[in-house]
Amino acid sequence: MARNKRLLLLLTVLISLGSSANLLFADESGGAGINETCPVTEGEPVDEAIYAEFEGRTVYFCCQRCRRMFLKDPGSYTARLASIPSKGHDHESDHGNAAQAPLATKDRTLRFAGKFHPVVVHFPIAMLMFSCLFAGLSLATKRRDYLIVSRYLILWGAPVTVLAALLGWSAWSQATYSGELLKTLEFHRWLGTTAAILSLVALVLSERHWRSPTLIRQKIAFISLAIVAGLVGVAGHFGGMLIFGMEYYKW
Repeated sequence: MARNKRLLLLLTVLISLGSSANLLFADESGGAGINETCPVTEGEPVDEAIYAEFEGRTVYFCCQRCRRMFLKDPGSYTARLASIPSKGHDHESDHGNAAQAPLATKDRTLRFAGKFHPVVVHFPIAMLMFSCLFAGLSLATKRRDYLIVSRYLILWGAPVTVLAALLGWSAWSQATYSGELLKTLEFHRWLGTTAAILSLVALVLSERHWRSPTLIRQKIAFISLAIVAGLVGVAGHFGGMLIFGMEYYKW
């Protein structure tokens, strides 16, 4: 039992370190923005979380793909950038309209909650995949200690998957993607939602086998975990495309 606890503790620490690595290496540069719309995709509102430093200024973009395109060849967009109104300009004098009203509390809450989706989502990805791995090892070797690790991972992983999906819906409600990226977002959203629902099913099946173990129940639980792990992996792939662009894996 002590050996099982040490194994579970070590695995939990490794998952936690890997899942939070994105925080350690986050880009801490920033500053006041200078443009209201994206210099790459004309007319597209910018996302204040996506920016780059250019000639001592902070340039905002609508998505990571546009940011990479700009950094690859900034000279192609400098003229367009110069024509975009600054965030510090006077709406009323320039456009004849009053300044935009601040976001409602509901929208501010959703936008803030959605920011945690990219952080939280790493935990269920790791937990569900490792739960599937150890369930498979237990099925192949008949060792109960592997089953114990798999059980604890799905016990934690399923609720966190649901939380990540809810935060993802919050992020989706404030998203400004268009075109192919919007289609990718929809794939990502519904795959993640399906994975969250099926993770609860996998949890129930896993607990059913744990409380009354039979070979057929163990196989069913493993298959359900494999399906969920696959869905989470594919959903994560589409999420990566939203951040790094449609052609990220192009050879």
